[in-house]
Amino acid sequence: VVKGVGDLVREVIRIHGFIAIPATTLPDGGNVGKAMLSPAQMRVVKARHGLAAAGMHEVVSWSFMSSDLAQHFTPIDDALRLQNPISAELNYMRPTILPNLLEMIVRNSARAANDLALFETGPVFTGAEPGQQQLVIAGVRSGLCVLKNHYDGGRKVDAFDAKADLITALETMGAPVSNLQVQADKAPHWYHPGRSAVLTLGKTVLGVCGEIHPAILKRLDITQPVVGFEAYPDALPKPKQKAGNARGKLEISDYQSSQRDFAFVIDDALPVGDVLAAVQKVDKQLIASVSLFDIYAGKGVEDGKRSIAISVNIQPKDQTLTDEVLESLSQKIIEAVESKGGVLRG
Repeated sequence: VVKGVGDLVREVIRIHGFIAIPATTLPDGGNVGKAMLSPAQMRVVKARHGLAAAGMHEVVSWSFMSSDLAQHFTPIDDALRLQNPISAELNYMRPTILPNLLEMIVRNSARAANDLALFETGPVFTGAEPGQQQLVIAGVRSGLCVLKNHYDGGRKVDAFDAKADLITALETMGAPVSNLQVQADKAPHWYHPGRSAVLTLGKTVLGVCGEIHPAILKRLDITQPVVGFEAYPDALPKPKQKAGNARGKLEISDYQSSQRDFAFVIDDALPVGDVLAAVQKVDKQLIASVSLFDIYAGKGVEDGKRSIAISVNIQPKDQTLTDEVLESLSQKIIEAVESKGGVLRG
């Protein structure tokens, strides 16, 4: 039965076929194709992609947990206790994501899956008010980081793996990782006091990483080593709104780079990161990168000292460097480390 224009159109199409209808471009709706996420939300998405590319698996857990589990991490706050929980084991708003991830390790270990790398993005709570919650990206690794192979027996996870994951999350979110300071012995008490650190930008804490405290692992009956990290996206400097989607100019120097190695003897108490930062600041235009490739303590090095070897990559941008310029730069590097108490090792 034909009762209107729509029915007439349908009959024409049925008789002549869809192939007879010419293709027509839809009118521009104005908002079609525009990004729906804010810059702050987009950088969290990038962090998730970066951690996944680093071999971690994203999980989603409840925003609450057992109060019995929460008391191992923070003092119980009645304001965070749920009055009508969906389960007796989910009666408390989580103060940190790590307990939920550790419970996943327990469940997987019971099924002989010990070598895990998990992360989650979600809120944590410090109170019941709307403003008393914070977005956190947290992750854990357990067991072996490098599996057994024909070269060696594998390698267990350590605090440096957690640090690498934290830096991956921060770097993909646009944090200036080369300007971050590492502060030891300031991590929350659920981390190992001697194998953890806080990463700060000035006075702002951007994240924390390290080994999970052995007492926490013992309470949860976890026998393999576990490391973790927590990154705070809201603490990062606000991302700049780009005028367009064009990428920045790729700058590649036409001039040959040069690499110079140095060995210094420094105090055990002096963080190596401070030495690397001091060298990097000698000449930010010429020094492309500074890396540590050896640490030694023992015979030939006095007690309370250690020998470190660093590699400095020098990349000129506008001219070929002469021997005089390289020697002058090398002397400045030595003086920078000496200002930190280091001594050039002969």
